[in-house]
Amino acid sequence: MDSNTNKADGLREFQIMRLLVLTGLGQDNPNQCSDSDLFAWSSSTFPIFTSGSLHRGFEEFFHPTEQMMDVLSKKLNDAFLKDSAPPTVYQLETELGIRSGDSSWTRSDLINALRYFSFCSDRFTPEFWVSMTRDAGAPSEANSFFRPFEPKWDASPY
Repeated sequence: MDSNTNKADGLREFQIMRLLVLTGLGQDNPNQCSDSDLFAWSSSTFPIFTSGSLHRGFEEFFHPTEQMMDVLSKKLNDAFLKDSAPPTVYQLETELGIRSGDSSWTRSDLINALRYFSFCSDRFTPEFWVSMTRDAGAPSEANSFFRPFEPKWDASPY
């Protein structure tokens, strides 16, 4: 088989696993999967803080990737641990090269990554998220950080 066939097969397997996670493990039995993991699978955002291994073997199909999530996580952790104001979403867009178009990140990737992190409740405080959107420092999509997790909308397999 050529590499395109293998990639297509891998993507098909990823989509099947995604559907299983979102319908079999998540909405029907919410105790088996965390909100952050359900959101990660729904948005195809790499679940960097997950304790499970369902995502292993599918790393190439997540975007933002594990490496992208690691870079962003370190930026946020540094600001959080220094107890300084975190960068605004617009500042992150500039730092990650989104605004210049010189990046593999998109605004949607960034919002999904930040929303994923916001569901990891033991990582950052609500005040941290409020500070990221201070002084009109974020697009309207960033308001989703403050919305509670709702499987019907946040973890839809469709």
